Amino acid sequence: MKPVLVIGQNAGSFLGEYMAGGTIVLLGLNLKRGEKLFGTHCASGMHGGKIFVRGSIPRENLSPNIRISSLTDEDKKELASYVKKYCKYFEEDFDEIMSKPFKKLTPITSRPYANLYTPN
Repeated sequence: MKPVLVIGQNAGSFLGEYMAGGTIVLLGLNLKRGEKLFGTHCASGMHGGKIFVRGSIPRENLSPNIRISSLTDEDKKELASYVKKYCKYFEEDFDEIMSKPFKKLTPITSRPYANLYTPN
């Protein structure tokens, strides 16, 4: 079992903080002009899992230990399954949601705090 969280609109600060696994899908639906997808410190301390983000990523709010990448074919298939379920439950248009590009956020390292410890 792998946890999956799909967020229809946007998220506040600390989305995915200390995330160790699983998947978050951030759709950013119905955002008002000037409203950001997520607040400050997104993915701070993240060391596992992935976050799929639809739309423009506010880089200044993203932790520096996070990689932004394009989706692979496998990612697209996985994402589509989550979005289809979301659309079924909330009566949204799948094609409209998928028409906007997604990016994937993943940790650069599995040990984001390794430099805080001294070797024995």
